[in-house]
Formats: sequence, structure tokens, C-alpha cells
Amino acid sequence: NMHLPQSQAARAEIQHIMSVPYQIISPQGNSPIIGLVQDSLLGCRLMTFRDTFLEREEVMNLMMWIEGQEDRPLPPPAILKPKMLWTGKQIFSLFLPKINYDGWSVTALDEEKKQNCWMSFNDTRVIIREGHLLAGILDKNTVARSEKSLVHIVINSYSTLIARDFLNVTQKVVNNWLESRGFSIGLSDCVTKKESLDQVHTTLSELKQSLEDEEIADAVSGRMEAEPGMTLKETFEFKVNAKLNKVLETAAGIVKKSISRENSLIQMVNAGSKGSNINISQILACVGQQNVEGKRIKYGFRGRTLPHYTKDDLGSESRGFVMNSYLIGLTPAEFFFHAMGGREGITDTACKTSDTGYIQRRLIKAMESHQVAYDGTVRNSLNQIVQFIYGADGYDATSLETQNVRLVNMNDKAFRQNYELDIDNADFGIGFMEQHSIEELRNDPLARDILNSEISNLSALRKKLREEVFTDAKNRVALPINISRLLETARMNYNINEYVSISDLRPLDVIKRVEEKIQSLIVVQGNDRISRKAQENATLMLRAMLYSNLSAKQLIFRHRLNSDAFEFVLGEITHLFKRSIVAPGEMVGTLAGQSI
Repeated sequence: NMHLPQSQAARAEIQHIMSVPYQIISPQGNSPIIGLVQDSLLGCRLMTFRDTFLEREEVMNLMMWIEGQEDRPLPPPAILKPKMLWTGKQIFSLFLPKINYDGWSVTALDEEKKQNCWMSFNDTRVIIREGHLLAGILDKNTVARSEKSLVHIVINSYSTLIARDFLNVTQKVVNNWLESRGFSIGLSDCVTKKESLDQVHTTLSELKQSLEDEEIADAVSGRMEAEPGMTLKETFEFKVNAKLNKVLETAAGIVKKSISRENSLIQMVNAGSKGSNINISQILACVGQQNVEGKRIKYGFRGRTLPHYTKDDLGSESRGFVMNSYLIGLTPAEFFFHAMGGREGITDTACKTSDTGYIQRRLIKAMESHQVAYDGTVRNSLNQIVQFIYGADGYDATSLETQNVRLVNMNDKAFRQNYELDIDNADFGIGFMEQHSIEELRNDPLARDILNSEISNLSALRKKLREEVFTDAKNRVALPINISRLLETARMNYNINEYVSISDLRPLDVIKRVEEKIQSLIVVQGNDRISRKAQENATLMLRAMLYSNLSAKQLIFRHRLNSDAFEFVLGEITHLFKRSIVAPGEMVGTLAGQSI
């Protein structure tokens, strides 16, 4: 079907609301729903390996696909002799917008993340500085549809149009490179070592034996006790099913250890372009338990699932456990059970489509007139107030980023180290501040009171957040300004070295300017008591984040910002905040109906 706008209003809506770049980030979970998939995603992973090198001819061919950079000179090669070679990371950096990014690849281990090591052994730490990919493998975490992916950061740092161009160029360059590099999958990728298959068979035999010795023996002898809210039969089925369903994970772990890095299945799973560990396990090791309605296959005949089994057989095979892998092939009984599980999936999908579609239609119909009014409230077609402030904070969900408020989890010692300025200490400010600023601060009679008021303010905020907001000790919050990335960008833009640069900022000026800036971030207009309280509640999280990251000690002693960088940060805060306020006229009812 082709739809043609019939009026100027329709044209304007299509151009400024419906246009695809504006749909990249979904307000449902303030994360991208458009990103690289399949070939492009796999290509990004293969291209950014440490051992991916390109010759001059390949680099020239790929540069041809980068639009708007026709006159760009060729970057210097990573290897000069015996042959000039460029890395895949260098090519990716040619079209990467000028952003800063720190993240982890899909294959990063938990120990690596805990240690927060910069140079990871497997190149899983992704580091981008000023648009240069310095380290790391790009995969599902960084270039696909996940929160805090590169697309998300480009949109929040620049605009949706630059993100659109980035996605377009990435696909063109990566797909053209992958075409010449080649990628295929065959039966050889589905074969693993005999030792690992023997290990899987041993695991399955041990599982079968343990079921007979424990669960089945307990059930037959009457030793089994019913779980709360379950009958004995339900308890038995629950325990057996839980045990059998774990096998796939165990088998996948065994098989993955013996497969080489070059295996095409593993490449796709690690990139996140297709498949999962369960698929690998089912192809190579064991298909596993087949379930219908979340339970093992029920008896259909008199105490049997199929006529081929004995009556009242409680074992795993007769109740739908498939021992074989897809590569070896299923027995007729296993095939039948597998077909039963597959049939349920198809019928489920067909039923759910109509149900969810109708539920969504009713929700949207009920809320179709809810919109944000010009006073910031959410109202319906009768002008009745549905919500005083949209989302309790007045932000458009597409401009938010999930962040951690460090202030909440800080103990008193860490709090003092991060925020207290001891101006009576003889070494105060040496190597961080200019000498005349130190003298000026010490001689100011009001300095101690102002510094103490900053500490009191932060301490009160921490207390309020702990007691009223983050009672479960979690400190994640969605905010429109990613202050840590903004400070990193400021340091990069103004060539500030966080170890040796001397800051020309004065603590009292910083406190005053930050206070003025935070007070200017207004969500709820009005000076009456209720409006002031609503404004305070709406901006509580943002204030906590800004006060804790823009304190005098943080800016001068940790980030070592100069006055130009400080002005840049304050300007960006205003810009990002104003951009994040929800637009009056936003049809938030329909949006809510679609997002549930």
C-alpha cells in the first residue's frame, strides 16, 4: 500500500514525526530499536579483530563508500614493512562520529569487568576516544539495538540525522568488506571433538542415573515431600523438569570449550547476529527436554505417552527428553515429541498475535486523547488532568539514559575523600590549582562557610536518596544528561590531562555557578508553594547527579577542568536539558498504549 499525505499538516507530520531517523530510539525503554543486524553486525565483529589487516587497495575501495569525505587523506598504515597494512579498527574510525565511549564486548568475562582492566587479554574492552576506536571488538553490545550502544550515544551527543548517516555508512563499508573477506557455514562447523561428545554422553548418563536414584526413587518409595502449594505429583514433575532443563547449559559449556574461534556458529553467536548457546548445544550435543504447556509430555494413553513405552514409566526418554543432537538425528519417538513442542509454539504465536493486538487496540482507544498540555500537565479531550507532570519528571523518554548515582553507595570515608576541601592543610591545592587561587581562597572569610554548605547539601541529598528513593540499595536512574561522558568530552576537547594539568577554576566560583545553573533547570513553572515542591520533586535525581559530579573538588582535583571546559560543560547541560523536556502536544496516551 502507498499512503500519500493529503494536506500540508500531514506532510509536516510525516517529515518531522514519522520520519525513520526519529524512530531510532523508542520511548518504551529509552533505548534504540534500530541498529545493525545479521551480516553488518557479524562484519563489525570480524573487522575489529586485532588480527584483521587490510591492504592499500582494499582500504581505497572501502573509503569510496564513506559519503561526504571524498577529499579525506588515507590514514597512516599500522604496519609499514614488509607491506603497508591498515587495521580494521582504523577503517571503522574513518566514519565514526567524534564521540567518547567505554564499554565491553559480549564475550567479556565477569572477572575482567570487576577488575575494570583497560587492556583486556581477549580485546573485550571497547575504548573510543574522539571518534577513534582504540581497542575492543564491536558486537551486539556496541552497534546493535541495545541501550548505551554507539547509535544511542551518537543521538544523545549529536542528533538523529548523524546517527542515521553513521548506520548507513557502517552498513555500506562493513558489508562491502565482508563480501570480499567471505563468510560461510557448513557441516564442518557442526562437528566437534570426540572427547567433548563423550563428555556430553557421560553427563547425560550421570543425569539419567541421578534421576533414577534420587527423584524417581523418592517418589516411588514415598520419601518425597510436597513443596508448598503443590501436590506430590506436581513437586516430582517440577524437580525433574528443573534438572532436565539445566542440561542444555551444561552441554553448551562443554561443547563451546572444544570449538575453535574460527567456527562460524561461534562467530555468529558471539557477534549476536544469529543463534545462541542453546542452538549450539542442540546442534552438536543434545536437543534436550521437550515441553508442552511448560511441563513434560503428559501421558496420552493409559499411563503412556506413546504405545512404545511401558505403563507408568517415569523416566526421561518416555516423557519427552531428546538425548540425540540434530547432527546425529532424532529417533522416531524423539521426533514425535519434538513435533509436539514445535506445534505448541506455532499455535501459541497465532493466538498471541490476535490477543495482544486487540488488547493494544483497546488500550489506545481508552487513552487516545491523552496529551501533554502547554502547562506541562497530561490532559484528556475533556481537559481533565490525568497527570500533573508527565512521567513525574517532565522528560521525553527518548532523551533519557540509564546511569548510576554514585553518591548513594558512598560510605562516609569515600564521601569525605570525594567532596571535602581541607583548605587549612599546608599542601592544599598544590599541583591542582594556581597559587593565587589557593591564597585567595584561604584569605576569604566566607570560604569555609560556603564549602561547608556544599558538603551539607550533598550529605542531605545522600540521606534523602537513601531513605526515600533507593531503599533497595540500587542506584540506577534514567536522566537526560550523561554527566560523566560530558566531562570526558570536555577534557578531550580542551586537551586536559587528568594527571598533570593545573586548573584555573576557583572553588567558590564553581559552587556559585553550578548552583545558578541547577536552579535554572526548570520543569515546573510558577513560584507558589505547590509549584516549587513539584519542581523540587521533578528535578531531585538530576540535582543529585549534577551536584555530586560538579562539586568543586571533583571538577578541580579529579577532572582538572579549566574555565573554558567548565563553560562548555555548563552550556551543554542547558542544551541537553532543554532538548529533553517533553514537547507540548505529545500524544502520550497512544504512546503508553503501544509501549505496554
